[in-house]
Amino acid sequence: MKQLILVLLSVILFSCSPSADHLVDHHFEYVPVVSVEVPEFFVLNEVHQIKVKYALPNGCYAYYSHDYVYQGETREVTTIAIVNDEAACTQAIIEGEYTINVQARQQEVYTFKFWQGEGEYLTVIIPVI
Repeated sequence: MKQLILVLLSVILFSCSPSADHLVDHHFEYVPVVSVEVPEFFVLNEVHQIKVKYALPNGCYAYYSHDYVYQGETREVTTIAIVNDEAACTQAIIEGEYTINVQARQQEVYTFKFWQGEGEYLTVIIPVI
């Protein structure tokens, strides 16, 4: 009886394993920020929006997320795309945007660095009132 249960459990477990046929080969890449829309200033303890515009190089790229990393008094923002490695890609550049909500919790100026490519950043300084 125990052997029958063990065999049945084994069949159930191995028959439910996912097939590699439906998996898509992909990887992640940083994509450059094209421009940003920022407020002229932040008001202490209020939430403000920053609109970030990016351009994907072709149809194999899709917006995935962004990194928002503190580096001392500076915030570095990097846009992340997921790239389908198996698709036939359109060559059209795809533009998009996302919004970052920032609550001004410090009285010092906010410095943002938006990644625009290897070693290049768009730097924006926003005062707090």
